[in-house]
Amino acid sequence: LSAAIQELAAAAPSSQAERHRAEAEKQRADTLAMQLAAATQELTAATRELAAAREVLAQLRARIECEPFQRYMPHVVQPSVLDCALAALGVRRPVHRASPLWSFVEHLMRSHGSLQPVPTAVAGFALSAVDVVVVREPQRIAYEERQRKLQSLRQQGGAHFNADTSTMDAEQLRVLSALRELFHERPLDKPATFPNTLYVFHGTRVGLVDTVCTNGLVAVGATDQGFFGSGCYTTASIEYAARYAHGEFDVDGDLRDANSDGAYPVVMFAASVGMAYPVTRAVDYHAAKAPNSDFFGAPMKRGFDAHVCCVSHRAGFQAVSRTDAQYVELVVEQEVQLLPVAVLWLRRL
Repeated sequence: LSAAIQELAAAAPSSQAERHRAEAEKQRADTLAMQLAAATQELTAATRELAAAREVLAQLRARIECEPFQRYMPHVVQPSVLDCALAALGVRRPVHRASPLWSFVEHLMRSHGSLQPVPTAVAGFALSAVDVVVVREPQRIAYEERQRKLQSLRQQGGAHFNADTSTMDAEQLRVLSALRELFHERPLDKPATFPNTLYVFHGTRVGLVDTVCTNGLVAVGATDQGFFGSGCYTTASIEYAARYAHGEFDVDGDLRDANSDGAYPVVMFAASVGMAYPVTRAVDYHAAKAPNSDFFGAPMKRGFDAHVCCVSHRAGFQAVSRTDAQYVELVVEQEVQLLPVAVLWLRRL
């Protein structure tokens, strides 16, 4: 009994120490649990703040990315401080898929393909990326000055700059109608003599994109003879421009190189048109320049600053009737009638 009592006495301090250790461990665990709960709350709050910050950033990014687009399409206005800041960032910048510009281009992709039998979606190409073009001050000034000059000529120049369409035949009027359907609605504060504007497209090579965005298009005549007169050649069809960018119509038969994503560039312009002349097979094709039109390698018709023509692949991209039209080509007289706004990168399907 004495020995048992001694053992119990010896074990008591050990049991008490174990209890103290257990209580200390429990307190430590409780403290860690409280710290973990507090950290979780802080993390939750930080996550909410990060989500809010990302939303603000996305809104700012969308606003910045579409700012030049909103300012220069369809009508040019004075540049803001933001435009000047963007000019330091380079010729063009990619936009986010959530931006208004991307959504608008997707909308155009659904209607600016072929005209047969009615306006259809772009076929054979998928939208890969969109770059917004940072419009430079000299470009903007030249474009606006041309608009003012066209308006002045139509106001003061009489019949010479206000062609009488009453003498045109039915097919010419149908071709003009195809162009008018593409015009933007004229602002209420602009007179009837204010130049019309529309979206047009030009397919180019990957290595020339920045040059086109910075310097604009080179008028045909300086480089080669044009089917429908000397000027800058564009089209109202994204599909047609994409096929050019792809190299389908190059005389050497070789397709062009794509970018690293396998896409081809189509530059989107705001075009300013004062008076457009419709090039048609019945009126403007004679034996002297067969199989080309009378305007092949020649200046534009006097009194007009643009030529419009309905074409088709089947006819070798010569003039066809409005009912047989696959695409619409628009030739403007001067480079300053075109203002680059965006670059559409299209991947061949």
